[in-house]
Amino acid sequence: FPMRSSGNVMTLNKELLPGLFAILGNADNYPIDIHCSIGTDRTGYVCFLISALLGVSEEWLYKDYLFSNFGNIGRMRTTTAVDDYIKTINRCEGDSFAEKTENYLLLNGVSENDIENLRSIMLK
Repeated sequence: FPMRSSGNVMTLNKELLPGLFAILGNADNYPIDIHCSIGTDRTGYVCFLISALLGVSEEWLYKDYLFSNFGNIGRMRTTTAVDDYIKTINRCEGDSFAEKTENYLLLNGVSENDIENLRSIMLK
């Protein structure tokens, strides 16, 4: 599932979210391998959205992203990308970060059915 990576990954790939979550929300597609050339930008964004949707705390979302620094990725990653993700999602309605993430996805065309299916698959 090709995503663009030169620039703000969130902005560049908004229109791809419905297709991506249609794949993630279909149990017949599992197991799924999520990867990109290094694993921090596109992969980091997708894993961030999945984890946030499932209720992972903001603290652990940061930690998960920064684990990338243990690999040979060319340069150390900082929290800037996650800061941007969190700021953007916090502008959405919701009582929890997971609800705000769901609303962010819905606002960007992801179907409620795909969101619920993904939760069901991941939280079995």
